[in-house]
Amino acid sequence: GDMEQEQSSVDKFEEFTWKIENFSQYDPGTGVYSEPFVMGGYPWYDI
Repeated sequence: GDMEQEQSSVDKFEEFTWKIENFSQYDPGTGVYSEPFVMGGYPWYDI
């Protein structure tokens, strides 16, 4: 039902957040950040 769909989205979002938190260990000297990307139809910014 709708609850299962919502839970699935939450699980995916948590995994996505975990990946971003690990990926964010970038070298600040590269200046590679603040690039918008789309997830679930919304723009997100890798800060």
